[in-house]
Amino acid sequence: MIKDDHCPVCIIADLFYGWTVNTAKIHNIFHATYMPTGAIGSAFLFSMMKHLPHTKTEAMEFNLPGFPSSFRLHRTQLPGPLRSDDGSDEVSIFFRKKIELSSLSDAFLCNTVKEVETLGLQALRWNAGDVPVLGEEFESCVQWLGSRSPCSVIYILFGSENNISASQMMALIQNLKEKRVAADALASDKSSVNGFSLSRFCAVKSLSESVK
Repeated sequence: MIKDDHCPVCIIADLFYGWTVNTAKIHNIFHATYMPTGAIGSAFLFSMMKHLPHTKTEAMEFNLPGFPSSFRLHRTQLPGPLRSDDGSDEVSIFFRKKIELSSLSDAFLCNTVKEVETLGLQALRWNAGDVPVLGEEFESCVQWLGSRSPCSVIYILFGSENNISASQMMALIQNLKEKRVAADALASDKSSVNGFSLSRFCAVKSLSESVK
């Protein structure tokens, strides 16, 4: 395209194409890194892989660089592979290189809502606004969250695994109730967000799904 004098005005690439950042800078093209995950998940991944804060202390809880000092993680909250990661294995080295390149991007595009992931957005560079919400459900959702007591709502995202059965949903709600979480509203409705639960799914599949 550049050789034919049709220089693109913007390059949008995911984490695995971090090398496109240098290409964009050479040709003075705006570059954005696209993350199919939410803001807090993206910021968490970037900070953990870049700084490996859990390797710099023996404490069970530790701070995460880029997040407020009041934000602390417990080792048991880390995924198994990341919990034992010291940054020396091939996968960690690969991801760290991609993250270093992507952090030089002009912007990050993630799948999020400002009212739900304020902390995650603050940990990233800047946000360009929310994806437009169709219908009138957005305001009622925000009002519902505002009517709940602090730290009483769990935000659950199933990713591409969105075809769970009614019995599985009821089992999930029952499990949350047993954990003393006020989850009875989850069956019908959607701030007071106390936590996030995200199912694991293939990043490549999620990327292809989110751009359909």
